[in-house]
Amino acid sequence: MAFAWDAVFDPEPVAWGLRGDRPVWQRMAAALEGHPVPTDVADRYQLLRGVFLAVTDTALPCPVDPTRMRLTAVIDEGPGMSAGWVSLRWWMETGMPLLAERAGCFDTHAE
Repeated sequence: MAFAWDAVFDPEPVAWGLRGDRPVWQRMAAALEGHPVPTDVADRYQLLRGVFLAVTDTALPCPVDPTRMRLTAVIDEGPGMSAGWVSLRWWMETGMPLLAERAGCFDTHAE
């Protein structure tokens, strides 16, 4: 039995780095919905990084200081100075490792 990405993205984290992080998570989940999780760990991580790049126009791991934030206009979630900002540090230290771990855990149950 293969697991799908929608199971990997649910539940959402309870804490985010910046206001734009949750919409990135949701857009990544929508982009991968219904797609099977690759059996190869490297392929899984490559796919996650590719979708993050497509959603944010930023590659991970980020070659610059990870404390830097990224303004992503397409993720503008309302008024306020922090709308649209994505924490690259949160994604490198929390978001991507969490998704990769969940995908890896699900793969161990595959038939």
